[in-house]
Amino acid sequence: MFAQFRLTPILAAGALSNALETGDLQVLRRGPALIGIVAVLAWLLYTALEPHLRRLWPETMIGWSRLLSGSFRDPLVGRDVLVGVLVAIANGLVLALHTRVRGWTGRPVQFPIGASSNPWDGMEASSDLLMGGRYALSRIIGTVMSIPVWSGTMLTFFVLLVLVALLRRRSLAMAGTVLAATGIYVVTHGGWLLANAPADHFPPAFIDVALFVAVQTSLVFLAVRFGVLTMLVASFVSLLLTLVPITFDSSVPYASSSRLVVITVIALAAYGWNTARAGGPMFGSAFRTDGPRLHA
Repeated sequence: MFAQFRLTPILAAGALSNALETGDLQVLRRGPALIGIVAVLAWLLYTALEPHLRRLWPETMIGWSRLLSGSFRDPLVGRDVLVGVLVAIANGLVLALHTRVRGWTGRPVQFPIGASSNPWDGMEASSDLLMGGRYALSRIIGTVMSIPVWSGTMLTFFVLLVLVALLRRRSLAMAGTVLAATGIYVVTHGGWLLANAPADHFPPAFIDVALFVAVQTSLVFLAVRFGVLTMLVASFVSLLLTLVPITFDSSVPYASSSRLVVITVIALAAYGWNTARAGGPMFGSAFRTDGPRLHA
């Protein structure tokens, strides 16, 4: 039985994020429209996709539905959260390596997500992260209601479902999803689609496209293998890791913000690992794929 999606946690996250940022308990005086838009968007996307995912790929919904039903100690929920965190960290390392390679080859470095200060692109770059932990905590909580987290994840599954219906084979649908994402990447980052977005209008080289294809292939495989919860966690943590540079230097202005991001990611990973073990040995049970799914 699949649990019903609830708007309350997203609305609460948006309200708490605004309260921390403004210091005003009248949270609906600032940003009520965006809070409502994200909550309704997430609900609409989920409501539209859930029946089809349940019919074609029920295994992709099990961890997410158990979390919605309040089964926070379910091993499958823990496993999906842990895998999502690891995927985000791996993605961050790949992006860091990509940036290094661009520097070594004398090419300009791409701007981070949100550098255009467009909230629809993600958590925009802002100086408030230099003002202390309260503002960083506001951003961390606010990431739960980020439009890219919800729309990007649901769009991936939507494309997969459409292509399965058209091509009748999962492998072809997965390949088509990677191809579609690559086409969008080449068009938008080459500056051919929109004249002023995104911020990094450097035509991608062959190595850029090849790396993008490799990453997207891995993400699509993981989406099909582990499901909605893993991809939502991966999107959430990936966005967190773009808020501020991760540093161990306590003298920099954003040190406290960086520490809060790291603590949040470690806490999620620790929760996932401990829950996935289900009281078992430290190694060997966290990534089990049999058992829990049979009782969905």
